[in-house]
Amino acid sequence: MTRVAITLSFFTILCCSATVAAQPVFAAALQPASSAQSSRFVAAGANGAKLYNIADTKGAQLMSVDSGALLRVKSENKDAGYLEVEPVEPVRVWVFGRFLETTEESGVLRVRGTGVNMRPNPSTSLDNNYPLSRSLTTGDRVTMITRNNPEKPLNEDWVQVYAPQGTTLWCKTADTKDAAADASDNFATAQAAALRKTAPKKPVPAVSETTTTEKTAAEKTAAKPEGARSELAEADALYEAARQSQTQDFTAAKNAYSAYLAKNATGAGAEKAKSQLERIALHEEVRRLKSDRTALETERQERLARAEAQLREASLANDPLWGRFQARGWLERSGETWVIRWAGKPSTELSCSNGRYDLSNYEGCQIGVIGAFVKSASGGAPARVDVRRIEVLDGRAGKP
Repeated sequence: MTRVAITLSFFTILCCSATVAAQPVFAAALQPASSAQSSRFVAAGANGAKLYNIADTKGAQLMSVDSGALLRVKSENKDAGYLEVEPVEPVRVWVFGRFLETTEESGVLRVRGTGVNMRPNPSTSLDNNYPLSRSLTTGDRVTMITRNNPEKPLNEDWVQVYAPQGTTLWCKTADTKDAAADASDNFATAQAAALRKTAPKKPVPAVSETTTTEKTAAEKTAAKPEGARSELAEADALYEAARQSQTQDFTAAKNAYSAYLAKNATGAGAEKAKSQLERIALHEEVRRLKSDRTALETERQERLARAEAQLREASLANDPLWGRFQARGWLERSGETWVIRWAGKPSTELSCSNGRYDLSNYEGCQIGVIGAFVKSASGGAPARVDVRRIEVLDGRAGKP
């Protein structure tokens, strides 16, 4: 008879393990308890509804919907009191740029890689930042919203995108009510409008004038001012627009002033253009220094978080549940060998001679292992355990 073991730890939500061959077990809050028909719809209650990445208020809130907003139900977790739902509006998520590439369509990125996580925040941390249940795969296309740090190359930066249609989140069942009979048609109409609204804007083609509608020379002169004065005024307008923008990109203004100086090397206008170029250089230097400071602070925070995590792991050796496993920690591959890492160091090598478990299914997870010691630790080399049973204690870490 299979024995079901339930392990409760203060650093996990709830981890349950049953001896199911070669399948990892995750926290109950991350899994639907029962499925529902995709044709079922609910509406947000009187106070609206908040949507989370997991079936728990300790998860990250990705969005909220107003009272009466329609939601398509995918599944229900009755024990937790949550519904897995698809909202009308596309979900804003973060994806690591290493798994994205540009396309021929402006504002649209193509996914490269399987099982690519979509996260609430631009970080691999699992602290209130569990990835969504749906993942991306090679060939998926997503619309870009913004970059976390545009100064970095795309493959080193986090990118905020609209998740594909059909992406689901979790909301409290108590915050919803039954939808009207025509909910299906209304949901489809509203979703189509939302997708059009968030689609990348396409450039408007230039309209050529025909001889039948050709403007007079005077009209053309009035519509498109000529001369050095207007060129300098246009450069000033580009500078002011860049100064007030969030990106602070002065490239267009810098090019305009340089073009003006190439045609007008002397005079009062030339002195002003030179002065403006100096101001732009100062703007760019300030932005670079701010970016460097932010990058250094981010790196420091990441190192601090890693050190604190390792300290927490090391302190867990006093956990009363520690002794129930032959080995415990994060599973990773080291060459051709599978090892468990704990407190930043490899502690145990794993093998599974009976073939019951495919260890690659647990890569990046924190697991507890029950088995037989094949070799004890000696001379600085880790011990080796032949796995008989695996319990998943925490989800994947360190994977974008």
